[in-house]
Amino acid sequence: MASDGELMLEIVEALEEEGLKHMMRIGGMRDRRRSARESCRLSEHRR
Repeated sequence: MASDGELMLEIVEALEEEGLKHMMRIGGMRDRRRSARESCRLSEHRR
Protein backbone atom coordinates (compact mmCIF):
# COMPACT_ATOMS: atom_id res chain seq x y z
CA MET A 1 0.00 0.00 0.00
CA ALA A 2 1.38 3.37 -1.00
CA SER A 3 1.73 6.03 1.67
CA ASP A 4 -0.24 9.26 1.32
CA GLY A 5 2.91 11.08 0.26
CA GLU A 6 3.65 8.57 -2.49
CA LEU A 7 0.04 8.65 -3.63
CA MET A 8 0.08 12.44 -3.83
CA LEU A 9 3.31 12.30 -5.81
CA GLU A 10 1.78 9.86 -8.29
CA ILE A 11 -1.29 12.05 -8.70
CA VAL A 12 0.86 15.14 -9.16
CA GLU A 13 3.00 13.41 -11.77
CA ALA A 14 -0.06 12.10 -13.60
CA LEU A 15 -1.67 15.54 -13.65
CA GLU A 16 1.47 17.55 -14.33
CA GLU A 17 1.26 17.60 -18.13
CA GLU A 18 -2.49 18.21 -18.43
CA GLY A 19 -2.54 20.11 -15.16
CA LEU A 20 0.01 22.68 -16.27
CA LYS A 21 -1.97 23.52 -19.40
CA HIS A 22 -5.19 23.56 -17.38
CA MET A 23 -3.68 25.70 -14.62
CA MET A 24 -2.42 28.20 -17.17
CA ARG A 25 -5.92 28.44 -18.62
CA ILE A 26 -7.49 28.80 -15.16
CA GLY A 27 -4.79 31.26 -14.11
CA GLY A 28 -5.62 33.37 -17.16
CA MET A 29 -9.30 33.30 -16.19
CA ARG A 30 -8.59 34.15 -12.57
CA ASP A 31 -6.28 37.00 -13.58
CA ARG A 32 -9.07 38.97 -15.24
CA ARG A 33 -7.45 42.21 -14.14
CA ARG A 34 -4.71 41.51 -16.66
CA SER A 35 -7.67 41.96 -19.00
CA ALA A 36 -9.41 40.07 -21.76
CA ARG A 37 -7.41 42.17 -24.22
CA GLU A 38 -4.23 40.31 -23.28
CA SER A 39 -6.02 36.94 -23.46
CA CYS A 40 -7.27 37.75 -26.95
CA ARG A 41 -3.79 38.77 -28.03
CA LEU A 42 -2.36 35.55 -26.62
CA SER A 43 -4.95 33.31 -28.30
CA GLU A 44 -4.44 35.10 -31.62
CA HIS A 45 -0.69 34.68 -31.27
CA ARG A 46 -1.18 30.95 -30.69
CA ARG A 47 -2.91 30.49 -34.05
